[in-house]
Amino acid sequence: MSSERPAVVVSHESDLGRWTQVLYRPDPLLAPFVRSIEGFDESTPRAVRRIEPAAAEAVIIFGFGDPVVVSPTAAAAGTPMSSFVVPLRDRPLYVDFAGSQAGVQANLTPLGARAILGTPLGDVPGAVDTGEFRPDLDALADRLADTRDWIERCRIVESALRARVAIAGDPAPQLVAACRAITAGGSVQEVADAVGWSRQHLHRRFAREFGHAPKVVHRLVRFGRAADLLGSTDLVDVATRCGYYDQAHLSREFREFAGCSPQQFADRRLPDLGGFEDVTFVQDAQ
Repeated sequence: MSSERPAVVVSHESDLGRWTQVLYRPDPLLAPFVRSIEGFDESTPRAVRRIEPAAAEAVIIFGFGDPVVVSPTAAAAGTPMSSFVVPLRDRPLYVDFAGSQAGVQANLTPLGARAILGTPLGDVPGAVDTGEFRPDLDALADRLADTRDWIERCRIVESALRARVAIAGDPAPQLVAACRAITAGGSVQEVADAVGWSRQHLHRRFAREFGHAPKVVHRLVRFGRAADLLGSTDLVDVATRCGYYDQAHLSREFREFAGCSPQQFADRRLPDLGGFEDVTFVQDAQ
């Protein structure tokens, strides 16, 4: 670990509520597997729904606060969970909580998710309680609750993830190369040619290991870049820089992957890394 401060702490307090986000920098050697580790502690004056947009990454939540309710659609009945795994997702996810939540979140690359979860992601049916899926990881939540220092909490999670990576077997070398190329923005045909597989064979093997076809993951990577650019430039420029045909194409992707238009998505972004709030849920609740 560098001698520099290993985390950035962002705090917020207003009528919206109070939250603290701890952005921890994992060991660079874990970069192919772990994108980030984040601590969070939040309380709000009312029930809240957060929208988690589609993403080319998997998430493990080690929760030690009140359970949250995770739903695959805005209208579906959700499942209360404290600690859970979410694979790569091509639709937004809805997370409801009654006023408080706390835990540590690990954001994993597709290769990291395959290694750390120890199973093809095609076998992970959406959000799954870690107690049912990875009991060894589920036990971390109690240890995190007993630890008061946020940096130490993140280090505990980092150590557990490193141990899982160390014992994981790699998928076929062609799949490793294909996943790295697709998540770097390579086209499906270019990647298939590079690894010496047909598009059909790449599609079948990739979807089994990583949960989605390579074309879907390519689109998710592009969407993530576009979401990061919102607010820094106009929508036409976002569409051009991210490889969309035009602004209408960009808007269609946002409606599919975030459940709203690009402007609505930007408007729902809460300050100080508070995530994205479903304002329609707030209005209905009132």
